[in-house]
Formats: sequence, C-alpha cells, structure tokens
Amino acid sequence: MALEANKKDEALSLLEKVTGKLNLIMARDPDLALAPVDINEVVIDVYTDVDSIKAMVKEAKKHWIKAVCRKHEI
Repeated sequence: MALEANKKDEALSLLEKVTGKLNLIMARDPDLALAPVDINEVVIDVYTDVDSIKAMVKEAKKHWIKAVCRKHEI
C-alpha cells in the first residue's frame, strides 16, 4: 500500500479518487447516505466435538431461560 511504502502523495491521490467515486455513487442514489461505511468481521475457529457443542448450547439455553424469567418476573 502507498501509506505503508511511505508514499504520501500517491496515498493522497488514491484517497481523492476513492472519495470522488464515492460522491458519484451517492449522487446517483441518495439513499446510500444511510449505508454503513464500515463493517467488521470476526472469525473464530473452534476445535471441538459435537458433544461439547451440545453441552454449550444446553448451558446457553439454561441461562437464557433464567434471564427471560427474571425480565418477566416469572
């Protein structure tokens, strides 16, 4: 990337191009003004077996039921 290579002028030029393209896209469809501009994704690899997952689901359901009961004071 231009910034990593310490090419500031090139990075600014690329930023200007991208910003201009974004402005053109938004001018075509003003509803895109409400579109998210940043999305993060986290991927976690889980190494386990089916029985462990079933036990975790059972435990999560138990805690969820307790939370719902407290919320509704059952």
